[in-house]
Amino acid sequence: LGCNVMPGARYREVLRVETRENEKINGPFICDRGRFGFLILAGAMLFGKFLAVSRIPTTLAEWVAGLPVPRVAVLIMVLAIYALGGCIMDALSFLLVTISVFFPMIQKLGYDPIWFGVIVVILLEMGAITPPVGINAYVIKGVAQDVELEAVFKGIFPFFLTMIVCLAILIAFPQIALFLPNLR
Repeated sequence: LGCNVMPGARYREVLRVETRENEKINGPFICDRGRFGFLILAGAMLFGKFLAVSRIPTTLAEWVAGLPVPRVAVLIMVLAIYALGGCIMDALSFLLVTISVFFPMIQKLGYDPIWFGVIVVILLEMGAITPPVGINAYVIKGVAQDVELEAVFKGIFPFFLTMIVCLAILIAFPQIALFLPNLR
């Protein structure tokens, strides 16, 4: 990025050569993915500003808190959205787009923010190992090129089940996630 800003054709040529070399090594998909990641990041920041100005998350949080539905049902719906979203979108991008909507809602329902953060990180990591995106599985396939992608996904399955068990335990006993923060 700095090479594009600096004047002089020499610096721009260095950037072009590095980009071409990265595309040869990593493939054009990885380089494009990084560019699109910045676009998603910028869009998420604009979306967050819009939501802050429009007060949509606050209004939505108050509306959801007033629903005649148990707060656990709302939590399960939010967690299902994170689980599905993590499967089809990059974790950081999905988090940036959704956190400004869901975080006020979760706080209004009385859940601890640290606990919710731990749960969301686990859910997004579950999404990072599951198809169709499953970026971590593709990284493993890139490192172990002699292993079939199907075998990689089969090998991930026990870890996926373990993460589901961890989520269930953390939802049933939130004190586990809050033990260290409460030591101060």
